[in-house]
Amino acid sequence: MKMKFFTFILTFTMVSSMTFAQSFDYYVTDNDTIKGGAVGDWIEFSGHVANNSNKSITTSWTVVKNFPDTTWSTFVCDGNQCYGTDVMTQQQGTMAGASSLMKATIIPGSVGTGSITITVEDLQTNEKQSIIQTVDAFNVSTNDLAKIVVISQNAPNPFHNYTTVNYDLKGHEGQLLLTDVAGRQIKNQQLDATGQVQIGNDLQAGIYFYSLIVDGAIVTTKRLQKL
Repeated sequence: MKMKFFTFILTFTMVSSMTFAQSFDYYVTDNDTIKGGAVGDWIEFSGHVANNSNKSITTSWTVVKNFPDTTWSTFVCDGNQCYGTDVMTQQQGTMAGASSLMKATIIPGSVGTGSITITVEDLQTNEKQSIIQTVDAFNVSTNDLAKIVVISQNAPNPFHNYTTVNYDLKGHEGQLLLTDVAGRQIKNQQLDATGQVQIGNDLQAGIYFYSLIVDGAIVTTKRLQKL
C-alpha cells in the first residue's frame, strides 16, 4: 500500500506540472514598459509572443486604453500586419517554438500620463498574460523642436520657376509660412507626410523668407530668392 501511494503522489505531481506549464510568454523588449515622450511623438513598445509548446497556437490580443483625453491614440502591429487605431482586438497564430511580433505604439495628444493594457490569450488553453504600457507625455520647447524636426534649405536657390523644400516633422503637425521682406504673409501651407513641398510658381521675383511652424511655434526661418 505504501508503494502504491507513493506512485500516485508522483503521478499526480507530474500531471499537475504539465497542466500549469505556460504555453506562451508575452514580453516587451528589455521589459521597457514605461517611456517618456513629447506630445505628438510616436512612442513604440516592441514585444513578442513566444510559443513554448510543441505545436502551433492561436492567440488573441485585446487592448484596453486608459488615456487622459481623446487626443491620445494607439495602434498595434502583430505578426500579421499593422492595424488602425480603431482595432482593439485581433487574433494571430504562432508556430511551435517560434515567436510573433506584438508591437504597440502610443501617440499622446496632450501633456499627461496615459497607458494601455494589452492582454494576450491562448484560445486553446485560455491562458492569459497582460502587460501595462505607460507613456509620460510632455511639451517640447522651441529649442528642443529645432533639434528634433528637420527642414532643408530650398533648392535650387536662387530659382526661376519653382524651388523644393524637404522636411521631416518626426510625427508633429507643421506649416510652412512664407513672408516677403516687409514681413507680410504670402501663404501659410499645411505640411503633410510626403516630406517635400514645392513653392515659387505664383511668386514675383524678389527675396522671401519661409518659416517652419511646428505645434504652433516658429522653429526656424530661412531665406529664398526668386529671379
